[in-house]
Amino acid sequence: MFVSPEVDQVIEQELVELLDSATQTVDIAMYYFTDDDLGEAVIRAHRRGVKVRILLDESQVGASGGEYQKLIAEGIPVAIENTSGLMHHKFVIIDGKITVTGSYNWTASADDRNFENIVIIFCPEIAQAYAQEFEKLWERFKVEETQKTTTGVSVKVIINAVLPNPSGLEPDEEWIALYNPSDVSVDISGWWLSDGEGTYVFPQGTILPPKGTLRVYGRQYNPTGYSRGLYLSNKGDEVYLYDASGNLIDQCFWGKARTDVVIKCKS
Repeated sequence: MFVSPEVDQVIEQELVELLDSATQTVDIAMYYFTDDDLGEAVIRAHRRGVKVRILLDESQVGASGGEYQKLIAEGIPVAIENTSGLMHHKFVIIDGKITVTGSYNWTASADDRNFENIVIIFCPEIAQAYAQEFEKLWERFKVEETQKTTTGVSVKVIINAVLPNPSGLEPDEEWIALYNPSDVSVDISGWWLSDGEGTYVFPQGTILPPKGTLRVYGRQYNPTGYSRGLYLSNKGDEVYLYDASGNLIDQCFWGKARTDVVIKCKS
């Protein structure tokens, strides 16, 4: 499959359809990732329960228009290559049986202005070969990233904001945003949120990057809509953040919440 300055959007549309068809896993190794439509497709997959992992070159952490911060904010695991060479791969493995590879970076310019190609391979054996390369890199860069993190003992993670009263479905579209104001990543695996009744425990591998924000939605912390679970009341409520040892890290209180008004928390 090819694109050129005269023929665009063909590859992007095909990739979006493939991501939207994923039911189990999506592993992405990508040099550049700044395409909003593909970023949204990845987030949709994550939100419907697909296990998503992403390897990116270190240039993407602060890239203009990059998807990195959006992906991290959704709680999607992202490992960053930080060696002297480039993480120049451009491949995706979907559900362990579909492999997409080629010259195509996930950028608007790749689809609109460049001569690019991808190959879509429906073969579990080939997908397994690419998966072995992905796992090798994932373990290497995931370990290096973990070595640079802190357990949060001396770093103040804060509850930055909440949206208790969204115009959409409640509690699915509610959210709680955490912010890491420090210059180091913070591993918040095993940390938990509570409103005094329900709780949500952050899964293993949850990393807050430096100056990064993590937004947790109601569909994550209360997927069944249980009335005694973690639930942000529109009439006034509170939420607490604890570390894995049960130490209170931060808290946020609010009164009556208007529709679609984000409440900034004071820490």
